[in-house]
Amino acid sequence: MSVTSSTGTRSRNSGATKQPQFKIEDIPENPLTDAPQRTKRAKEYEARVTGLLQMGMAACVENPSTVADAAAIIEHGPVIASKMGDLADHDERVRKAVDFITSGTENPYLSVAIATLPLVAQILRNHESDVTKNVEFKIPFTKKTVRMPFKIKLKNPFLRGITKEPEVLSQKVYGQPELMAALRSQGLNVAWNGMATGKK
Repeated sequence: MSVTSSTGTRSRNSGATKQPQFKIEDIPENPLTDAPQRTKRAKEYEARVTGLLQMGMAACVENPSTVADAAAIIEHGPVIASKMGDLADHDERVRKAVDFITSGTENPYLSVAIATLPLVAQILRNHESDVTKNVEFKIPFTKKTVRMPFKIKLKNPFLRGITKEPEVLSQKVYGQPELMAALRSQGLNVAWNGMATGKK
């Protein structure tokens, strides 16, 4: 009792006001991380989006030009997946979009698009050039032509990440003796000099 009385006396004499103690639970709710009770469907779609982000991260993490993108996915992906799950639970159109993207081999259109993308990107890289070429277009119903500078360059870091330096790709493919023998047996003369640049 004496201690309580003494402390109380000091507080009154000094006129000091007791400062409130900081507590984590006193922080206002963050709308990005704090959500109401979530439904089973929201969690299901969160898992689907997480799977997509995981694929994107795996595709980016092993390439120096996209490794920072993988870090960004790791840093921000979980919150995005959570919020996308909540949105999918609320909006049927979002559910259909996520279903379409995550259907994998069950969706033949998406399967063809995914399978074709590396080929298209590789062909673009095979023919890219730092040299500007002039392409002429004839104006319909006139004798005039328009000359426009044109340069093929695959700048997207993700697409570059899923492709190879053309000569490195040629070395990998045409460096197989069995394949070369099979091509020659069909009367095909492969126009490849067998010199790799060592670029990747």
